[in-house]
Amino acid sequence: MTESAMGALRFVAQLKGGQPQSFSNPYDAMSALLGTEGEADVFVETDEGRDALLHRDSAGVWSEVD
Repeated sequence: MTESAMGALRFVAQLKGGQPQSFSNPYDAMSALLGTEGEADVFVETDEGRDALLHRDSAGVWSEVD
């Protein structure tokens, strides 16, 4: 499915309990979380909803979300 068929893609970086920050690509979303501590997530959003891409646990370990 193309981006135009799905609507605009947005990548969201969010610290646990924090405000979400929206970006046009996943690299900027991850970069926004560098230098921060605690749990965090990177999501992809379309007009249809939100899907988790990556999760960082409290120890700072990133993992891909299935």
